[in-house]
Amino acid sequence: YPYCIYYRRNISHGIYGVCQYRLNDPFITYCSEQQARIICCNFISLSGEITNRILMDQTLIIFGTRKGTTENTARVIAETLVLKHKHRVEITNISDIKKFRKRLDEFNNLIVGSSIVSGRWKSSVLRFLLKHKFQYQKIALFVTAGSTMNKEKKYGYSREQAREEAVHNYIDKYLEKFDFIPIAKTAFGGMVIRSGKEKFNSWNREDIETWAIQVGKVFAGNAK
Repeated sequence: YPYCIYYRRNISHGIYGVCQYRLNDPFITYCSEQQARIICCNFISLSGEITNRILMDQTLIIFGTRKGTTENTARVIAETLVLKHKHRVEITNISDIKKFRKRLDEFNNLIVGSSIVSGRWKSSVLRFLLKHKFQYQKIALFVTAGSTMNKEKKYGYSREQAREEAVHNYIDKYLEKFDFIPIAKTAFGGMVIRSGKEKFNSWNREDIETWAIQVGKVFAGNAK
């Protein structure tokens, strides 16, 4: 069959990975155990045919990372969407985005994030956002801006002050160049390690989970 599923696996904390093989291009969907069973049962009952029901509420998270912090952030977002909102989520590094070229329209939600170093996005993430219009998808943006978010500890900023500064400096200034309006935008902390020593660490898992829960509500149209 051009589309088949060859295993599902419990990854951690109730999150299942359903590895699907389609047109010689394997990919993994992160979902709950119940959704894993539904996907696999749909495959069996449909003899390889694919339906919109399988692809409903799919979220793709695209990240550009330099040292790994942005990838960790993306994975926390994915975990939260799966566990709190029962989303089916796929994650990809921007370096592998070509694998999704023909599949982008399958996702009704996209979350795109980039690390910020010396005030700059990963250029490949920025090019991706400038290239696409995303007319039929909901888009959320995040950056990991460790230095700016560290101003909470270094200069006594409130966390929200630091976040607002990072969003203004690294997201808002690009909005007029994008052909879409994000449904959500934020900045998270990061960490810097030099010569084997941690210079600072402003990464906060709770912040990420809280934002992901809210974004999930917006994706579902349930935000207050």
